[in-house]
Amino acid sequence: MFSMSNAANLNKKFSRLMGKTLSLLLAGFAVTTCQLVGSQHASAQTPATFRHPGILVNQAQLDFIKTQVNAGKNPWLAAFNKASTSTYASLSYTPHPWQTVDCSPSAGINQGCSDELSDSDAAYTQALLWYITGNQQYAQNSVAIMNAWSSTLTGGHTNSNADLQAGWTGSLWPEAAEIIRATYNGWSATDITHLQNMLATQYVPNLINGAPCKNGNWELIITEALMNISVFNENPTWFNKAVSMWRARVPAYMYLSSDGPTPVPPPNCSTSVTTYWNQTQFVDGLAQESARDFGHTFWGLAASVNTAETAFQQGIDLYAENAQRIMAALEFHDYINNGGTPPSGINLGPIGGNANTMEIVYNHYVNRRGNSMPQTAQQIAHWRPTGLNYFLAWETLTHAEVGWVGLQDFSLSATPASQTVAASNGTSYTTMVTPSNGFSGAVAFSVTGLPGGATATFNPASINGSGSSTLTITNAIPVGSYPLKITGTSGSLSHAASATLVVNQSATAITLTSSQDPTTAGQNVTFTVAVSSPLAIGSVQFMDNGNAMGSPVTLNSGIASYTTSAMTVGTHNITASYSGDTNFLGSTSSALAQAIMVTGGVSTSTGLTVPATIFFHQKKSVTFVVTVTSTSAIPKGNVILIDGNTEVGTLLSLDASGRCSYSANLNQPLLHIGMHNIQAIYLGDSNSGMNGSSSLPQRINVSPRPNPH
Repeated sequence: MFSMSNAANLNKKFSRLMGKTLSLLLAGFAVTTCQLVGSQHASAQTPATFRHPGILVNQAQLDFIKTQVNAGKNPWLAAFNKASTSTYASLSYTPHPWQTVDCSPSAGINQGCSDELSDSDAAYTQALLWYITGNQQYAQNSVAIMNAWSSTLTGGHTNSNADLQAGWTGSLWPEAAEIIRATYNGWSATDITHLQNMLATQYVPNLINGAPCKNGNWELIITEALMNISVFNENPTWFNKAVSMWRARVPAYMYLSSDGPTPVPPPNCSTSVTTYWNQTQFVDGLAQESARDFGHTFWGLAASVNTAETAFQQGIDLYAENAQRIMAALEFHDYINNGGTPPSGINLGPIGGNANTMEIVYNHYVNRRGNSMPQTAQQIAHWRPTGLNYFLAWETLTHAEVGWVGLQDFSLSATPASQTVAASNGTSYTTMVTPSNGFSGAVAFSVTGLPGGATATFNPASINGSGSSTLTITNAIPVGSYPLKITGTSGSLSHAASATLVVNQSATAITLTSSQDPTTAGQNVTFTVAVSSPLAIGSVQFMDNGNAMGSPVTLNSGIASYTTSAMTVGTHNITASYSGDTNFLGSTSSALAQAIMVTGGVSTSTGLTVPATIFFHQKKSVTFVVTVTSTSAIPKGNVILIDGNTEVGTLLSLDASGRCSYSANLNQPLLHIGMHNIQAIYLGDSNSGMNGSSSLPQRINVSPRPNPH
């Protein structure tokens, strides 16, 4: 039931009649509060970007209306017929602009007031009809009306009703302008700017300070006008001001028992609440002007709802903040309008006043949010299709059963916010789709801002409704900082998330190989370098025992080669140094032992004896024994030992029997734990005419310890 501050004074008949309805309503409140409060934090005010069209209606909503009317479906067709046959829809409509609008009903002053109201109503009516019918004459008429006023009104609004007049018409001009600007290309940018200037200079000064001690419908209508102007002019300061005014005035206009025994005082006004409300008792849903009349009361309720609807179109859920209060107020007054008996002790003025409203609030709380408002539903059924009255216009046409049309949406986020990688490497980001308002569409992904050499893929490429996709970036090059824009698109909806990719120089490693090792004097040998990335550019300098071998060689796909036949007999430690470039750091290879042997003499044979396994933990030395033989004399000269490409120890000299040995300490880094391929190379001896030769590689296993038995 509606709660009262003094339950003893409740009228029993009222309680009995309302009991079932309100128990359902209050059950709906419980659901609504749970559903809505969490959807938008109360501190949120300004949208990230203004959405256009976005005053009361959105683009998809306009398309929905057009489709329904063209299909001959009711209630939209009936509402369209009512609008299109009104005087405001005349194709020969002529505006009557004034330089100054001077309004004081109590003094009988009406200089431009009625003309301004009629013209702003006509501008909005013809904007709607233009979009539904495609008849450009409607659009041209709407533009002509707005241009006439924006080029004439310079003296603002004056006299006692100035602020309210600015509120009524300041609500309507932006409603018309939003539709025309977004859907008709015949309105020039200059004329649009003129209208924005008119709204800023001829209306906002009357709106920005509200109407603190006036009846509440004034400030709520003023709030709606300021909200609408802020959207059309894309002014976040005015938008924030309208939101703040709404949050302060709505609780002071509609009573809930949770407010305490008396209503919330009007903001910025010191007055007796009971005198201001003309009440001594209060029930849930009672409004500040209920004792005055329902006409002004429904103006206040409608303006509250209209402001919340436009904020909702812009992504701010004011509806949720006062859901119980707004539904209670509509249901209370519609119950009375439906013939219900009011509670005793409550002062009520003349009833009615709701013929041109209720569709917007019903669409939100019932069609969108699933609550029950049976009293309002009964009144809507009685009055459909709604018409036009002051600032309330064609609600059945624009909001009957539109539900979530155009408002199902999603947001996009990307984590982490920043990644740092080395050039030519890759990384990934997680892209998350979060739905709102029941969104379930397919969202396809794309990314811009990548490094020039990079490629990107999304897995999956699209998501239905909600979930995540992994953005994988490969071959990130060149070096730099890249602001990425990750975009998700679903039909006409598109949202973006930002991330940063920082690409630093990449470390490199060089692999150096020989075409033949050992080889003989005078024979060509080619040394080849492969840099760890084929994208590396720059040059490589080959070195022989620290001395440059020719000029630097330019890399080609990360490869460089140098060929020579001028190396002398002996062992040569070959290295290669990469210069580096803007994307890759320079580096130097490990030394490669290249043996050059004598040729053209007596053939020789070289043998090597090594132990098969050595146990490192014993810390013993290991001895390599080399024997060189020939078919004639005993060979003389020098031998080297190599482990893979690395020389082991020092140059060894053969003794008189053609033998030599080398003892290596296991503490030497070259004999680390693992498998080693040891080879002996006899360099030959030109004095005795002995050719060089090499042994077969011998494998040694340097083991950490013997296997247990």
